[in-house]
Amino acid sequence: MLDREGFRPNVGIILLNQRNQVFWGK
Repeated sequence: MLDREGFRPNVGIILLNQRNQVFWGK
């Protein structure tokens, strides 16, 4: 269960990073 909870936020961070990169790139 800990792995799942740890993986969930990790995905969110990656998504945020990708969105930030795209925003900064523009």
